[in-house]
Amino acid sequence: GAGAGEKADWMGLPYRGQRHVMRDEPSVEKHAMVKVFVNPVRFRVAYEVEWRERVVENGAHFVVVDKPSGLPTVPTMDNYIENVLKQATLALDLENHLVPVSRLDVCTSGV
Repeated sequence: GAGAGEKADWMGLPYRGQRHVMRDEPSVEKHAMVKVFVNPVRFRVAYEVEWRERVVENGAHFVVVDKPSGLPTVPTMDNYIENVLKQATLALDLENHLVPVSRLDVCTSGV
């Protein structure tokens, strides 16, 4: 965990009311209800993949990724980090987040 004055690293996508709270948003208001996942579902395969090798095509307006099985395509409610979109964005050092045009199930691999 983070000590005093340190920023805690987190993998979940917290909620404020009925919507996601993003990292760059202001802090939570006093008495606001916040949903926190203390035991998020983990997808450790995200760290076993060489993501640059999984990129089939990196075009000017699109990226095609060969998705490994055992990993969600998009963030889950309790895990914002361990998914294809986030890992490909990090591996390619993209400033903007990728937007999925299709989605494969967690157990499915391929393009």
